[in-house]
Amino acid sequence: MQRFQLSDSDRFLLISAKPAPNGGLHLGHIAGPYLRQDMLRRHYLSRGARVTVVGGTDPIDSFISLRAMQDEAVPDGIAQRYFEQIQRDFRNFDIHYDAFIDPLSPQWSEHYAASFAEVVEHAARSGGLEERSQPFPFVQGQQRGASGAWLCGFCPDCDAGVSGYFCESCGAHFEPVEVRSARLRIAGLELEFRPETDLFFAVRKPRQLLDSLQRIGVSAPLRAVVERQFERGRTRVRLSEHTDWGVPMEAGSARKYFGHGLLYGYCRLLGRIYQQISGDAGNPFDAGSAVTSVNLFGIDNTVSHMVNIQAIGEEVDGWKGFDGFVVNRFYLLEGKKFSTSARHLIWASDLIEVSGAHSDAVRFVISATSPTHAERDLRIGDFLHWYNTVFIDGLCAPLLAVLDQLGGDTALLPDPDVIAQFAPLWARACEGHAFERYDPAEQVQFVLDWAQRGQAFATSSAPAAYAWLKTMALLVYPIAPRLATTIWQRLGEDGEPNLARLAEASIPGRSARYAVAAIDADALFRAMPPSAVERARAAA
Repeated sequence: MQRFQLSDSDRFLLISAKPAPNGGLHLGHIAGPYLRQDMLRRHYLSRGARVTVVGGTDPIDSFISLRAMQDEAVPDGIAQRYFEQIQRDFRNFDIHYDAFIDPLSPQWSEHYAASFAEVVEHAARSGGLEERSQPFPFVQGQQRGASGAWLCGFCPDCDAGVSGYFCESCGAHFEPVEVRSARLRIAGLELEFRPETDLFFAVRKPRQLLDSLQRIGVSAPLRAVVERQFERGRTRVRLSEHTDWGVPMEAGSARKYFGHGLLYGYCRLLGRIYQQISGDAGNPFDAGSAVTSVNLFGIDNTVSHMVNIQAIGEEVDGWKGFDGFVVNRFYLLEGKKFSTSARHLIWASDLIEVSGAHSDAVRFVISATSPTHAERDLRIGDFLHWYNTVFIDGLCAPLLAVLDQLGGDTALLPDPDVIAQFAPLWARACEGHAFERYDPAEQVQFVLDWAQRGQAFATSSAPAAYAWLKTMALLVYPIAPRLATTIWQRLGEDGEPNLARLAEASIPGRSARYAVAAIDADALFRAMPPSAVERARAAA
């Protein structure tokens, strides 16, 4: 067991994809990078490591200005409104951030722009900066750029429908001029392409980047997405675009920094925030940093993160990219992809605040049904089964019953035989938290396996029952932190579950309450827009 104990010198920085504040988070968002990020954080903390989580919204995403037009509002107001909603969504699901910023706020706007300018400056110094003129989409007869959310058509690689610069089906990223049958999203307006000069970062060592991704454990299918980009000659990272919303490269200029191409600059800003929080001297994205930086995102952002971030980090002297990646696939809801614009979803906020669902139980459900290796169709019946039958009846009820049976004020030392039997399962759980292979569903299975084996321990002796409860608290903590902390504290331990205290004696009987009630389909329907409810009822 002790070989998995970590220390304060083991430092991790977790950074997930930045959510666009054009709406709150839905269950697909939570099931993607954000719950995984929190689960990894809790696991490594419980082993004694120092783990810091920083992030922020992406307020210059083109979908912000689209939402502003739809709501007859200004983009800044939309970005601020949903920044606050996103923070509330994280709190509702016990997803912890040490810092989460709105980069356009007065506190951060200058730093945000400076982080972009820093990348452009260092790219120029390294010889990787190019200025190129090529066709760019505009609203016909206007000076208004029409890329990103405003541009629709078909993927040049797989013919799937696309909006903007990338394809959610095959993962390709491309220039606007490559979009097939390009059109404007806005009815009644025509699209035209005109020459526009922009800045690009030239990836000069694509083979070296692919080798680097392999070294840090990126899977062959994900490396293949990157390799296809390079095979099609897409070896330039766009750094600027002509648009009416964003951070100007020069005061009053229509040429703006391109957020997806400059994600590395944002990461370096978050690295500086990490320095403020941790007191470390160097930026985690400086070459030679001992901090393990990990990036979490959906598979549709593979090129944005594994090329746009990594290429700049690796090819500019003195910098480095991420040390690991955690990539998720997507949820379907009753056979159709979650979509904010199509209103086919389950809102994260409504799931907790309106339906009355318990955050631990929802975390358990979406961990058990995690879309790690393939898309996963989440059906209402399956959700209720995992929530009510497996989590409440199969896991919580037996654990809390054994807790109540222990009671008393007798100091107990965990049965060493139970700890010894737990050791191989714990080893597999720790190995499963390697970033390149992390799968929340696997961790749920470890919990269920140990819960089943615990039936014998619970009735054999108080020390055996005590050891089983303590090991269960440690194992379940990343998935259902409130349940795990309740068990831990009722066993007489302070704080939250940690490996260092596993074999230590403590005094059961301290008060700590835990209650989770069953929900039904109608409760879930209250968290879904009407169009999604109709589809779910029809499927049922």
